[in-house]
Amino acid sequence: MYSLENTLAKIQIHWMLYVKKIYLTSLFSLVFIAIISYASLNGMLPIVITTASLTTIVLFLIIYLWIYYKLWKGSALYVTSHRIHLEINHSIISKYAIDLYYHRLRDTAFSFNSLLGRLLGYGTFFGRSGIGGDEEVGAEGLMAEYIPYPERIKGFINYVISLPPEKRMLAMTYEEFTHGKESHKMPSQQDKIKRIVQGLASLKGVKEVRVLTEAEKDHIWEHEELRNVGVFDTLMRRYTFVFTHDHTWRPAAGDLVFKRKGERIIFPGLPFPEVKEPSTTSASPGMLIHSYLATKIKMDTTDATVFVGCN
Repeated sequence: MYSLENTLAKIQIHWMLYVKKIYLTSLFSLVFIAIISYASLNGMLPIVITTASLTTIVLFLIIYLWIYYKLWKGSALYVTSHRIHLEINHSIISKYAIDLYYHRLRDTAFSFNSLLGRLLGYGTFFGRSGIGGDEEVGAEGLMAEYIPYPERIKGFINYVISLPPEKRMLAMTYEEFTHGKESHKMPSQQDKIKRIVQGLASLKGVKEVRVLTEAEKDHIWEHEELRNVGVFDTLMRRYTFVFTHDHTWRPAAGDLVFKRKGERIIFPGLPFPEVKEPSTTSASPGMLIHSYLATKIKMDTTDATVFVGCN
């Protein structure tokens, strides 16, 4: 019905890639600083030229380090419900990006290429594509270097692709998966649900709060107006909360109505900053669904209802 994608993991490239990018430049800068300082101390350069030269080199080094830090921060491996996406910023004018969709993923592998990588916990992740014999694999696929704990990434991606495609939107995040592996048990979702319910109930104007059951979500999916896209977005999240509120509730956190030229009006999903969970979205149901909810939840005739969906 609607093509959605859920980001399940953002894996920052290991800081050793940043160190590798800047160490030679930093070394050369320090050598120039040493040479200029030596020449100045021996009377070979006037103090004005020495000061200007050292200031220029230091400023250049600071700017260079800052730029490459920003480039490194923007380099990451993303695991979504549909694909693996690698993005590496080599320089201001050079970026490398590649996608590997799950329907083309043949197998996965990882390696630690050095003792330093083993000690610091970084290596290379491989995702190989192809649908036929080995001759079709060749150079196709994705190779991500300087990935933190590549063995965990391999395990997580294998978990994601083991799910049916329609279930991947609701897959565990990388943090949840890693926590479950390290503690030898699945993370407690009940604690998270309880915390979100309590947080919603504490908001000004909010009265009743609870989680929609699967049967209720099915009913809403079948009977909500098709133009209320935001409601369908909340239903596609792992958990959908519903709460009632009175007139003291805050204004909406975005535009309630969206219309492109020549197209019909739709009601989009809106941000919900009070819930700090992945892929959070919110929406208000139409009158038909509001009336249905009034038979399920205690509310006054002047109360309104809001859905909050998150993963």
